[in-house]
Amino acid sequence: MNKLECPNCNHSEIIEKMNYRKDSKIYMAKLFLVQKENPDLVVNTFMCFACNHLTNFAGNVDGTIEYFETYKYDKDVKFDNYHDIHGERNQFDSIKRMIIDINFDNNLDHFIKRLDKL
Repeated sequence: MNKLECPNCNHSEIIEKMNYRKDSKIYMAKLFLVQKENPDLVVNTFMCFACNHLTNFAGNVDGTIEYFETYKYDKDVKFDNYHDIHGERNQFDSIKRMIIDINFDNNLDHFIKRLDKL
């Protein structure tokens, strides 16, 4: 797994240092989402700033990526296949809070500016 591709607009990014590259249009976060039918699966979320959609996904053992839900950042969604209130809703606010909270060295200012424009 060395590249992510947005299922909505097909924009792709190499994962290495993706969150810190100023030209990156995808931000990936581990939000600890737990699926009901597969609780051991590590589900991550990324936001594509090329189309303002979020996608839940998991990396497979063979290096491929399994994409789950893709949705617009401002859409009111509910996913019945996830445990707890954080996993069953739109993750935009979670990603926004995470970026702001971990930006102590200002390496993520470029993503904060993009979030502020939405």
